[in-house]
Amino acid sequence: MSESSNWLKGSKPSETPGRHNPKVHAEIPGYPVGSTFKTRDELCATGVHAPPRAGIHGTLEDGAYSVVLSYGYEDDVDNGEIFVYTGHGGRDPRLTPMEKIQGKESWSSEQTKDQEWVGGNAALKVSSKNRKPVRVIRGAPRKGGKNQKTYPYAPAEG
Repeated sequence: MSESSNWLKGSKPSETPGRHNPKVHAEIPGYPVGSTFKTRDELCATGVHAPPRAGIHGTLEDGAYSVVLSYGYEDDVDNGEIFVYTGHGGRDPRLTPMEKIQGKESWSSEQTKDQEWVGGNAALKVSSKNRKPVRVIRGAPRKGGKNQKTYPYAPAEG
């Protein structure tokens, strides 16, 4: 087991050796712009983006600290320095029995409603007002997801 994934096996993220505080509005020491990560767990263990699954990390008090572009929504756009980040939510988390058999995950379900200004979406709204920087991490587009567009700025994997 790699050191970066130890906290996923029982210890708290804050107890992981070498992990930096992810609640900062700046670059994480040791991980400059352009750093790459093989897995979402590795990214999380470093503190660059704390949540292992959620695409937005932030609070209502401070705003967003980081977002992961994973290209999971059909409205996502990535033009390099300018991108449209759809946010999170609006999907029906329930899977049909056939979808479960097919091995689909709830994030691949259809968009069924508008997203709401809660949780991470609300944190992004706070960031648009307080103008603090938000770390942006590009993930590889999900294979088999609904959105099969090509994104030239996205990594092929990781």
